[in-house]
Amino acid sequence: MSVKLILDNGMVFEGESLGCNVNTAIGELIFNTSMVGYQEIITDPNNYGKIIVMAYPLIGNYGLTDDDNQSQNIQVAGLVVSEQNDNPSNFRFTTTLNETMQLNGTPGISGVDTRALVKLIAQSEKPICAMITSKDVDVKEAIKEIEKIKGQGGEVKAVTCKRVLYMRTRNPKHNVVVVDLGLKTSVRKELNALSCNLIVVPYDTSCEDILKYNPDGVLFSNGPGSPKENECLITLAKELKGKVPMLGIGLGFQIICLAYGFDAKRRTVSVSGSSVPVKDMRTNKVLVTSQYTSYRVVEKSVKDLEVIYRSVRDGFVDGIEDEKNEVIAIQFEPNSTGDKTGADVLNRFVEFMARHIGDEGENINKY
Repeated sequence: MSVKLILDNGMVFEGESLGCNVNTAIGELIFNTSMVGYQEIITDPNNYGKIIVMAYPLIGNYGLTDDDNQSQNIQVAGLVVSEQNDNPSNFRFTTTLNETMQLNGTPGISGVDTRALVKLIAQSEKPICAMITSKDVDVKEAIKEIEKIKGQGGEVKAVTCKRVLYMRTRNPKHNVVVVDLGLKTSVRKELNALSCNLIVVPYDTSCEDILKYNPDGVLFSNGPGSPKENECLITLAKELKGKVPMLGIGLGFQIICLAYGFDAKRRTVSVSGSSVPVKDMRTNKVLVTSQYTSYRVVEKSVKDLEVIYRSVRDGFVDGIEDEKNEVIAIQFEPNSTGDKTGADVLNRFVEFMARHIGDEGENINKY
């Protein structure tokens, strides 16, 4: 079935239907430079409501595997690819990309010149919104519909958990309350691997309710949308500072930075990919990281706060630490079970928690 991608500037890209061909997708158009990981990308809550353009030309060639999902559902509004492979070769795959998108009601388009589209997004002076729809839809009417969704917000509310969840591990040493702004499965696994039980709470949980769990630490998770839209989270971070160790990742990093008095501004081009270089300011080593964000932090001088990571591309702040108040936060995704990218951050958070609870806390039954 023929479909088309309509941009808010009136440009049209024609192609073939991918996934669900009865629904229409409207959202901000962003590109992702990853060669692999399309399953993780479309199920990542960071990408909620976005239309993702995959820069790598062949998508779907190894299928999808249930174990690799970053959330229970597809989070993107739509998907744009150059070429799709609906006959994957992989002993692990359980379903194809096309089948999964159909089951989730997610529309997509293939056969598009994604190289031209990526260049267009990268060179644009403002974010581009778009629609994936049938070939018969009038372009002018489509642009009117696209304009209606701009600046709606509410992304965190859409992806946060609806009730408290317990994600336990073997032989736990620490209990961590996770403020769910769009928690990824990979982050949960990393903390579980470091002997942390997780108590996942909705984004609007109060400081008082969080402290009732007597946590050893609090994580502000990754998530979509603007940090300034979530004033309650900024207030929460201010209230928790000094009372319990905190870790922020992605949107959680931006929330903590705003709680310290930094500012946040919209990026012209969203950062989305698995090869984003970040410099460790303490060791001068460059890490190759995964990042998904449409906002950047504007720094200011704050007593006791140290900038520990910066973007190699533009010098913006990508990580901070407040040793006195046992707070650490980063823009990128850390891991200690894979290539160890940012493992120092997770280990530092665990160190903060161990220091916070002291010798007596170590003997408390964490089950």
